[in-house]
Amino acid sequence: MEHAIIFHVLGIPETSDEAAIKSAYLNLLKTTNPEDDPEGFKRLREAYEGAIAYARQPQQEEQKDKTEIDLWIDRVDQVYLDIRQRRQIQPWQELLSDPLCEDLDTSLQTREAMMAYLMDHIYLPQPVWQLLDETFQITEDQEALKQQFPENFMNYVLYYIENPEAIEFGLFQVLNPDSMDADGYIRNYLALRRQISQRQFEGCSTSLDDLAAFSIYHPFEDAERLRILTDALETFRENKLGQPDNPEENGRILSEAIICARKLAGTAAEEPFSREGGRGSRLYLLLADTAKALADRLLSSPDADDYVLLYCAYAYWALDDKPQAAKLWQLLLDRLPTHYMAKLGMVRYLIDKEDFLEAKELMLQLLDMDGQDEEVLGLMSFTNNALIKDYQDSLKDPGTDEHTRKNNTIELGWCLFQNERQEEAVSLLDGFQFDEDTEYSYENLYGRLLYRTERYTQALPHLLRWLELIRQTTDDGTEENRKRISRRFQACHLLSGCYHELEDQEKSLQYVETAASVAANLRDKLAAMQYKAYLLYQYKDYEHCIDACDQVIAEDAGYYPAYVQRQEAAYELRKGQQVVDDYYNAINIYAGHYKPYLLAAQVFFYHDQFKDAKGVLDRARENQVEFSPCLRLYEVKILRNLAENRQDREKIFPLATGLLTEHENPDTDIEDLSEVEYEIGLLHWDNNDLADALAHLSTAIEQNPERMQYRMIRGHIYLDHGKYKAALADYAVAKQQYSDSAVLHYNTGLCQEALGMKVLAMECYEETLKYKQIHREACEKLADYYKERYQDQNNPEDFKKAISYMNRQIEARPTCHDLVHRGLFYMNNMDIDEAIRDFEEALKYGPDEWVIYNNIGCCYERLGEFQKAISYFEQALEHLGDKKSQLPYGNLADCYEALGDYHKSIECYLKNLENEPDDKSIFKELGFLYRYLGDYKQALKYFEKDPENKSYYARIGDVQYLQGHTTLALRTYKKGVQTAKKDQKADRYSDLASYYKDQLMDFKKAEACYLKALAIENDPDELHELEWELASICFRMRRFKDAKLHAQRSLDHFSRTKWASEEIYLNYRPYRPARLMRQAWIYICLGETEKGLSYFRQMNECLRCRQCRHQECFEGYLYLAMYYEAIEDYGQAVAYYEKVLEINPHSITARATLTHLQQQLKKKGKI
Repeated sequence: MEHAIIFHVLGIPETSDEAAIKSAYLNLLKTTNPEDDPEGFKRLREAYEGAIAYARQPQQEEQKDKTEIDLWIDRVDQVYLDIRQRRQIQPWQELLSDPLCEDLDTSLQTREAMMAYLMDHIYLPQPVWQLLDETFQITEDQEALKQQFPENFMNYVLYYIENPEAIEFGLFQVLNPDSMDADGYIRNYLALRRQISQRQFEGCSTSLDDLAAFSIYHPFEDAERLRILTDALETFRENKLGQPDNPEENGRILSEAIICARKLAGTAAEEPFSREGGRGSRLYLLLADTAKALADRLLSSPDADDYVLLYCAYAYWALDDKPQAAKLWQLLLDRLPTHYMAKLGMVRYLIDKEDFLEAKELMLQLLDMDGQDEEVLGLMSFTNNALIKDYQDSLKDPGTDEHTRKNNTIELGWCLFQNERQEEAVSLLDGFQFDEDTEYSYENLYGRLLYRTERYTQALPHLLRWLELIRQTTDDGTEENRKRISRRFQACHLLSGCYHELEDQEKSLQYVETAASVAANLRDKLAAMQYKAYLLYQYKDYEHCIDACDQVIAEDAGYYPAYVQRQEAAYELRKGQQVVDDYYNAINIYAGHYKPYLLAAQVFFYHDQFKDAKGVLDRARENQVEFSPCLRLYEVKILRNLAENRQDREKIFPLATGLLTEHENPDTDIEDLSEVEYEIGLLHWDNNDLADALAHLSTAIEQNPERMQYRMIRGHIYLDHGKYKAALADYAVAKQQYSDSAVLHYNTGLCQEALGMKVLAMECYEETLKYKQIHREACEKLADYYKERYQDQNNPEDFKKAISYMNRQIEARPTCHDLVHRGLFYMNNMDIDEAIRDFEEALKYGPDEWVIYNNIGCCYERLGEFQKAISYFEQALEHLGDKKSQLPYGNLADCYEALGDYHKSIECYLKNLENEPDDKSIFKELGFLYRYLGDYKQALKYFEKDPENKSYYARIGDVQYLQGHTTLALRTYKKGVQTAKKDQKADRYSDLASYYKDQLMDFKKAEACYLKALAIENDPDELHELEWELASICFRMRRFKDAKLHAQRSLDHFSRTKWASEEIYLNYRPYRPARLMRQAWIYICLGETEKGLSYFRQMNECLRCRQCRHQECFEGYLYLAMYYEAIEDYGQAVAYYEKVLEINPHSITARATLTHLQQQLKKKGKI
């Protein structure tokens, strides 16, 4: 609401005094009851809120140090704001003759300042616009100015330079010079005029009264009142001559007209009026008297404008003063022979007089101006029906002469043709013998008839003959010949259409170009140019179609069809931005057609911009666009993609299922109706309703088996629900069309992997990367596959491949996830420096990710830097927050254990136990820690919590041994053998063998147990293990020949394992020390002593095994001690045993073996 109207409603002068505003509001509130007058109350409240907002606006500071141009603009503003000066040319001439406008140094700056001013001050008389153009060369420099100023503003300026203004400035009357606001008046008047033209009458009378707020009067506002009254009077007419009759709209018109009439008549509101009694009712008499008085008053002015005359004429027509109406319409036609509305009025007058021939002649002129005017077409149909009877009667009359008969036959044919009775007209003219006088009309009419009835082959010669007759016509000054010559455009246009239907593209384009070149007016020219664009679109020549549309738009920037056609062509060329731009261009011209919305929504949809797509649909709803079936289908697609839950999707189902009836609609614009079933299937899929989803997808496939997309999606559904074989079957069919689809190959790989076909799956993932080089999931799958293969077979080439796939992803787009993933690869392979680099880089992307701190801690723990590791694990706990994970406390426990701080290690495990009280892995760790502390009771308590563990009896037996219960421990170990399942029996014999060997020093019994294990084991890797154990025992018993035999067998078994070579086996860094130890014993037993000893020494030259809990590898020293003991170098043996216990004081084997050795040496007197 403009502030002038705000204070007009409140009934007070413009003010910033909030108290005065509130007082006026409260006074008016007493007489404005929201129940009786809700609109009035709403309007009053809006005025009050607007006034308060105005009062609270900050005061604007005056601009200081104005330039010469600023001062000149101030003078312009003074002239503009006074409507009495604005409408005169002299003040503008004086302003524009200022040197600022003429000097080369200042003219461009002045023009720029003036144009900037005009952007907010656009209402000027045409002579002033023309003077501005003459001074500033606006038209001449329009291209440059369009770079500086908005195009729609420039188009407005250029239009009014060439065309008269919408309101006659000379008729303004100033009511109060101090408060006049001409722009506010014009802006609100024009908006109101548009509202009435669109027959949106509600509130118009109030809006007309509000114009007084601007302290200006113009007679056009009374012409608008007269329009309201006239439309209301017309609702009483019984015979509306083709005008539609809408009772609901009639009620709205009457309601507004009553308000208007009462205000004009100055009568108070009485009881409601009624239509009963028709033209004799009180309502009709009030409206008629008021309208007549207003029309008489407006006509009493000696300088009544054409706009006023026109609506006065319509008022007299509604009042049944038809001669007076006709007199005014004729007066308008005398002034302007092409006056459309005056000519239409005269048509009604002539029809009323039953002068149908004259009326038809005028209507033909009107249809030449606007061939789609429904009112004129309705009147034409009424007139033709009257003429058809007359012509038919004439043809039946035997007294009608031959010349008249031929002419009347042609005229009857035209009437039938114009009334959509083409087949009757064709039958009438079938066999017609034209003469020289009727040939032209016959070829014209008959060619059109045959074309309209789709008899293109028959139509072609008649249309060509018609064009030939037109070309033979010379302009002799007669109206008939001029009209005939002007029909060349129509003949060429129809010929273009005829050749198009006959699939002669070249001639079709040739004739439409001729039509455009001979068009007598811009409207026809644009129609031909647009038809050419349409033809190019039909011929799939989309680039040239766009060029043709550009040419149309260059001629008329407001030509709606050109934007829609260009939008369609751009859509076919996948020029998404052009489609969206033309969507905005089109709906700014006309917002009521569905096609621009559909194309824009499709572009946004296929670019996954679903919110933007929905915005297009929302705008269509706001503009009350009637959704076509295809637009409704895309509404379903868009809403489905935006749906966040089942509740959202349930609202979409009615929209989708409602489209199933389109199978019965022959005019549907949905090209492939199987899409409806497809969308319903997807909705069910999103709801996880597998059976319903598959049912609808299967129906869609039945309806369109060639649509491989449906096979693909059904494959996805099968995959999601674990039906891998069914998914593979659909993917195999879909591959016909989607062989280059990364999604298809990846999902096929998922199915194969799930079915255990891992190698085939990896081939599919490799294929995925052919079509999408950076496919994160495929890279990750391949990386994990080669990592797992590396961990299984230890081939370094597999590790390189795994890293290469991670590198591919990270080099393209590094993410926290991928850097952590690669870091873990490195860390698990003991490439600690590389792992740390990756984790530290990952922190840049995820500085609050606890797992990264945890992983860095693991790296330092593996480097033996335990304090640094502890600091990172503590940071991991800080960032873990309320989340739960066993890792940080578990890793802290490992560090404290390595440092010998078993109590802190226990505290960490107990923390984890609070979160996971049934975690058996924690029971094991606590059991060992309490064993190290000598708290054997607690150790047994925790070990006993996991009786199903394969090492249960060994753990219990070791504690019993440490308690001094060696016999009980032995029974426990043997019980492990007795209770073991068949597939675990060999392992339990190995455990018992270790007890004999490492704690009881009974090598022979250990050997017997190993041999029993050997007898039931068949895995080459386990056989390799058992044989080296036997070799080492034999060596320690100094049975070197047997030792060599077992060592050789161990190597033989090794050759049948999964490892390609010993080098690969030994170089697997996570377990390099342990593997060096095994192979060292083998080579020592084989007699390659130096090689074996070098392997033992290397055990402490590399990183500890991945799960080692000690500060350095003690086992290298342990087995060196055993070796020296076996070769009777007891000094070296004792030294190494002591070194082991220094590193790991809880090594049962080292302590038992050293004790046994010392006892033996003591017996021999060697110590």
